[in-house]
Amino acid sequence: MAKCLKCNRQSELIGAQCSCGSYMVSDDCVEDSLHILGKIVANKFVPTQVIMETPFSVTYDIYQPVVDRSLSMYVLKPMFMKRVEHVEKFKQVTELYASIHQQNVLTVFGIQELPSIDTMAVILEAKRGEQFSKIYDRHAPMDPVVLMHIFHQVLQGLSACHLKSLTFPDFMLHNIWVMRSGGDMSSVKLFGIFDANLGYVNKVHSMLDDVYQIGQLALSCMTGQEMPITQIELPEDRAFLMPIAQVFMRAIAEPDQRYQSCVELLYAFESVFDLNTRTSDLSPVLLPDASTPGRIENAYAPVTLDQLVWMHRAPQRER
Repeated sequence: MAKCLKCNRQSELIGAQCSCGSYMVSDDCVEDSLHILGKIVANKFVPTQVIMETPFSVTYDIYQPVVDRSLSMYVLKPMFMKRVEHVEKFKQVTELYASIHQQNVLTVFGIQELPSIDTMAVILEAKRGEQFSKIYDRHAPMDPVVLMHIFHQVLQGLSACHLKSLTFPDFMLHNIWVMRSGGDMSSVKLFGIFDANLGYVNKVHSMLDDVYQIGQLALSCMTGQEMPITQIELPEDRAFLMPIAQVFMRAIAEPDQRYQSCVELLYAFESVFDLNTRTSDLSPVLLPDASTPGRIENAYAPVTLDQLVWMHRAPQRER
């Protein structure tokens, strides 16, 4: 259901124009600190719901009447437009992010100035699904096939970012959104990269830090241990996960022994499953220069859950 914030009329059409001139928003919408819900912005978008508010931004569900489509809009809070370093970081991250075309990364449709509230916004594909952190809390310990399928997609998304020299500081499970939870219908999107980078305007964050963080998260989900993890203990019924656990253990090793980027970590992950064979051994392809990951050819093929189904089997002993 939808409602008009101006006259309280109700409707079944979210984003439709009310007879009073305002627009219908979601009837369960929360407070909007920027006060643009139900109004037309940039002469073409109607914010209909607040998805999330952070210290840096407000993210909305939006409706574009002229083409009848739903999108999402990340809006930088106006107070940060007065800070040159935040504006420059916002533009830098947006430019790099918009150049990524990968199924686990949100598609960027454009950057939009919002003069009515003196700020800028990024128009993105509609945000759908549920945070993986909530799914994991309900279903832990998770089916290992589903878990590895999800982390494989996470690695693909982060690798696409690293190939553009874009990092994702403080990546956590709540940054993973699952479009459909469970089975071979699990589709993952990564959220929160703008805020993550805005929080590191005056701090240093590298690809090595991303590798360490994703290694910690994966091992925690696989073993049920709390982070930070220094050694692992797999339950007997999950002992067959040890080869992939060893890959993630190298991800949390000392910096000089760690994979240099999520591109290398992804190659190593896939090599364990022999999904995209690159070399005769299980060593990842080394980046010639960790500061310019774009030199690596991103030639691996998409991998389906069917190719991971062997993990359902218990380890077999030779007789």
